[in-house]
Amino acid sequence: MEQNEPIAGAAPAAAALPDFKRSVGRLGLAFMVYMVACQLAQLACISAVQLLWPEAMNSGWTVWLLTDLPLYLVAFPLFLLTARLAPTTAPAPRWKARRESMGPKQLAQLFCVIIAVTYIGNYISLGINALLALIKGAAVVNPLESVAGGGTLLANLIFGALVPAVGEEYVFRGVAYKKLAGFGETPFILVSGLVFGLFHGNLSQLIYAFAIGCVLAWLACRTGTLVYGMGLHFVVNCWGIGIAPLLVQSEAGSIAAVAFILIAGVLGVVFAVRWWRTQPHPGPGVGLPAHPVRAVLLAPGMLAYELVCLALIVMVILM
Repeated sequence: MEQNEPIAGAAPAAAALPDFKRSVGRLGLAFMVYMVACQLAQLACISAVQLLWPEAMNSGWTVWLLTDLPLYLVAFPLFLLTARLAPTTAPAPRWKARRESMGPKQLAQLFCVIIAVTYIGNYISLGINALLALIKGAAVVNPLESVAGGGTLLANLIFGALVPAVGEEYVFRGVAYKKLAGFGETPFILVSGLVFGLFHGNLSQLIYAFAIGCVLAWLACRTGTLVYGMGLHFVVNCWGIGIAPLLVQSEAGSIAAVAFILIAGVLGVVFAVRWWRTQPHPGPGVGLPAHPVRAVLLAPGMLAYELVCLALIVMVILM
């Protein structure tokens, strides 16, 4: 395959495609329903438990259950129902139809790339939060710390690593692929990263979640399966919510964690540059409007989703 040749898999002809802005808008509407339903269901469940059994809120297992059960039992079905409004432009990635297998070496390199973009994005967010803290007069807290802080290691690994790895890859890569991949791999990758980053609902995770979302969307295009992405997502979550917090509890562990982040981060930048130069690039957009970025951001349903997420981000900053 020639250098910089688009990834195999041609999109349908532009004339056969539905309207791009409408497709993006309807998908954005589904994510808006997902976000609003999730927040309302979680609030209702937490309020009920605090009223009827307040002692249960001291358990990390309870906090995780009140976070995940409303998400997957209430918001997730509503999301799927609403997503049906958006036309399907490509089949979902399936392991039987994968285009390219990833070996341990390639997956290790991708893991380093994700570590690099995670910590680069995290440091940018820390800088922005520091400036906002000066304006606010108080620290801007990452809400993930309050969720995972009281949980046991097993609860954190199940609800903070495994469940999101499977569920989020299906939603943000699998469903989004079916609805957008017909317009080309690049639009799908960027929109997948955008909705994934915004869904976290806080500035601390927004930047690196967008970058990770783009990497995992590229991986889905490259391999035609969600399995690799789920695996990488799980390992990265395990590091962030399980391994790293354990290491930093001791001086030696803290040194080891910093050394790992530095080495993996530097290698990740090197691997990212090398892959960009030598690996096939994502296929270009097909049937896009003259200003596709504007079309995405201003599509009515997507705009509603953006406003809901930005409102949550502002609320977290002001907390």
